[in-house]
Amino acid sequence: MIRTDADNQFDLMEEAAREVLGVMGEQKDNAYPGKLLTQLAPVEGDADDMFLPPLTVGEVHTIESILKTGNYGYTYFYKKSNEPPAVFLMTMTPENIANYLGAHQYDCYKMILSDKFDVQILDTIGGFINHCTDRDLCQKILPHLVPIQQCKKRPEPVPLASYDAFDVYNYFVDVLSEGTTVEQLKESARAAGHEV
Repeated sequence: MIRTDADNQFDLMEEAAREVLGVMGEQKDNAYPGKLLTQLAPVEGDADDMFLPPLTVGEVHTIESILKTGNYGYTYFYKKSNEPPAVFLMTMTPENIANYLGAHQYDCYKMILSDKFDVQILDTIGGFINHCTDRDLCQKILPHLVPIQQCKKRPEPVPLASYDAFDVYNYFVDVLSEGTTVEQLKESARAAGHEV
């Protein structure tokens, strides 16, 4: 494989992102009372401050492992019909989809799965597939899903990352790609009153 300058720049950016996210992840879990979010930096041109939730090292590893597959997408999990969905990032393999659907067949109103471009792959009513846009994919999911639905097999855990964590991860990647250094991010966090 031939490496380009862009590959080298991306490696440096990833290393810097891991360093700053690792420092944040080393802070104790739930170090912030209640639902207080981590203040990192003011939004340019706006008097309000930008708030981002803390991101743990485990979440960074999960997000990176999902992104490296290249076959990722979003799950929209509707617990009740009148509530907004919980959104997660997941690798969209037939096995993962079957395990995810099977694990939540009794505790949801509806699920929608989409690809990385947020184009719908399938939706469910309860735990059953209602509509699947890709017939081939649906035929690959069913052999894994049916035994789970028939209680002949337990669903296996599927690595998921919350959309909020993914949003924070993307924020740091963007900031670092714009030329902000790790030291500047740390200084900004210190100025906001956080131990870094």
